[in-house]
Amino acid sequence: MDSEPMPDTTSQNPSLPLIFQEVKDVLRAQLDQVDKLDTKVGLLLGTAGVALAVVLSHGFLPAEGKRLTSIFLVLGLASIAGSMVFTLLALWIRDFNLPPRPRALREYYLSGQEDETRLKLVDTWVFFHEYNEAIISRKVLWARFSAVLLAGGLALLVLTFVYNSVGGLP
Repeated sequence: MDSEPMPDTTSQNPSLPLIFQEVKDVLRAQLDQVDKLDTKVGLLLGTAGVALAVVLSHGFLPAEGKRLTSIFLVLGLASIAGSMVFTLLALWIRDFNLPPRPRALREYYLSGQEDETRLKLVDTWVFFHEYNEAIISRKVLWARFSAVLLAGGLALLVLTFVYNSVGGLP
C-alpha cells in the first residue's frame, strides 16, 4: 500500500490558525454587540411606553385655555410616539448572517484539507462580518433617532408639567 504523505499546507499559510481564531473572535464579538444593542433598544421602548402610559393614565393634561401647554404636550407625546416607531424599526431588523450551520459544515467542508477548510471558513466569516456591519449601522441609526426623540419628548412633558404647576401664561 503506497500512500502519499499528506502535503504540509501549514507551511504555505503559517498564520492561518491565528487569523482563523481572530476572525472567529471578531464575529462572536459582533454578535454580542447586536445583543447589547437590542437590550438598549428594548430599554428605550420600555421607557417610551411607560412615559406614554403615565401621561395618558394620570391626566397630565393642561387646564382649559392653556394653549401653550397643550402644544408642548402634543409635541411631547408625538415625539415619544415617534421614538417608539424608530425603536421598533431598530428591533425589526434581524437579517443577520451567522456562521455556517452544522449541516453546511458537514456537507461542504468535511472532505477538505484542514487548512483549506479553515481558509474557506475565514472567507465566509469575513463576508458575514461585512454584511452584518451594514445592518448594525442601521440599527444604531434608528436607535439614535429613537433616543433623541424620546429625550425631546420627555423634556417637553416635563416642561408641560412644570409650566402647569407654576400656573404659567395662558
